[in-house]
Amino acid sequence: MANTILTPQTLWQDFSTDLPLQESVIKQLRVPAGVTEWVVFSGRETGNDRVRVFATLSYPAEVRPRPAVLLVCEEGKHPDPELISLWVERGYVVLAPDYFGEDEAQELFTKYPENVEYANYLSAGRHLNFADESAQKTCRYEWTAVMRYALAYLRTRKEVQSDKILVLAVGSGAAIGWQLGATEDLCALMLTGYAGWDTYRNCLKYSDMQPEMDDERFRWIAGLEAQSYAPLLRCPLLFLGATNDAAFSFDRARDTLARIPEGKVVYDDFTPNSERGIDVEGGKNIFRFAELCTKNAILSPAEAELSCTAVNGDIQVKVTLPPMGKKRMVSVWYSCGRTHPTLRTWRKAKLVTDGENELTFTADAYRVHGTFLAYARVTENGFTCSSSVLEADLDKLGVELNVATRHVLYSEALPDFLTAASPDKLIGGFLLKETHGIFSRAGGQNVKGVTSPTGLRYFTAEKRDMPLDGFLLLDVYAEQKTELRVRFFYHYRKENERSYVCRVTVDRMTVWQKVQFPLKNFKTTEGVPLKETLTPDAIVFEGTEECLLNNILWI
Repeated sequence: MANTILTPQTLWQDFSTDLPLQESVIKQLRVPAGVTEWVVFSGRETGNDRVRVFATLSYPAEVRPRPAVLLVCEEGKHPDPELISLWVERGYVVLAPDYFGEDEAQELFTKYPENVEYANYLSAGRHLNFADESAQKTCRYEWTAVMRYALAYLRTRKEVQSDKILVLAVGSGAAIGWQLGATEDLCALMLTGYAGWDTYRNCLKYSDMQPEMDDERFRWIAGLEAQSYAPLLRCPLLFLGATNDAAFSFDRARDTLARIPEGKVVYDDFTPNSERGIDVEGGKNIFRFAELCTKNAILSPAEAELSCTAVNGDIQVKVTLPPMGKKRMVSVWYSCGRTHPTLRTWRKAKLVTDGENELTFTADAYRVHGTFLAYARVTENGFTCSSSVLEADLDKLGVELNVATRHVLYSEALPDFLTAASPDKLIGGFLLKETHGIFSRAGGQNVKGVTSPTGLRYFTAEKRDMPLDGFLLLDVYAEQKTELRVRFFYHYRKENERSYVCRVTVDRMTVWQKVQFPLKNFKTTEGVPLKETLTPDAIVFEGTEECLLNNILWI
């Protein structure tokens, strides 16, 4: 099988979970949400021995057959107990297998035979991201095999309704989820973040960049990437993503979803201006989707169609919806010109007309070259779903540049230029808590400003000259004495990322203060002064939880 290009069908055609599970319960614990068992069972035969899988099984205290969730955490991580509790509190059984493998920090872990030792995350080497011999000689194959045996184990448990098993796969763990959705009979599949195109990670969709291809890359793409499994999806799918996720491209995710055959139930939603976190609306989708799928009551979402024209120098976006006879909440998010999805600012278009099945929005043009992108988020029947992305050539639209955007980072007149910086702590590695976000409230003289407990972030619309004798000027309302920090990022979220910071102490006052951040005062953590002559990729304001900001200007 070495050097053979395997497809999803040929990779898994001889795989079976018919071997005895040899299961046992090591420990049973009472926890606030119910009961948690430490369990072990056997996985596939590797030729030397069988994989021995460790997992936790959690369920409510009242034992009866219930729907179950197989939780696949991110690669290199361990399952989050807080996420498990959220499901158990809602009446689900949750099986969370370990696929990380040998780990001195853990009391118990999954044990892989010596001939597949590379399945241990810390020993993975090139098996993690390359199919040097074949798709079968990779971590991703071994880890998916663990999860297929985990599903077999779940179906034997008396606490589980065997026909009501869902898979929730998070971040890079969704690579496993795509394979399960194409090879197993599931009640539903729920994925966050990952949607394939590993080989194209550094090749932007809206550019002429192409990856270097060889036999190894063909083996990897054909047998292991999500876009190869999407056409084979067997069950309803919920896909949640973030528009600015540096690890998983928003643009490529849309391409993978487009490969799913017509007639399949697919819900997808993308949280705007987020690097990883799924917002509250997206979080509600997960539990609503699971509930309806387990009740066999899931229906395909209504498709929103978008079109655009130039009207009086602005961009007018029309959203057309199928007749429903009920009111739906619709928002349109747009971005101008940026080819790199991580560096886009998605701005909320202004609603102009609101008909039952047709709505129009206007968008300011803050760039007049490149690609205009827009998508709608439609909330109905408890779901928030994203439309397909509208693409238009700004040069051909003939719009006029809103010149204020070249100098204004934020003001009440331009409210969507700032977004919340991503928090460090997410439930399960993906789910935002309600306290995160950007908030507007009144300060001195009842003038409104913005704040965020996680910091505020601004993406520059385009690279342009930045005289080093200039400065950022902003209005600050400080509710108590605080240190406000502004950080410039170059090569944002890349391996060669570099940042410069400037700090200013702001005294508590009952009125708004004008605060300057001279560019000559920006330095790295090592004290190296800023010498860049072009604007940064991103600007992050830190320390904002204790103050309000307004009228942020380039001077």
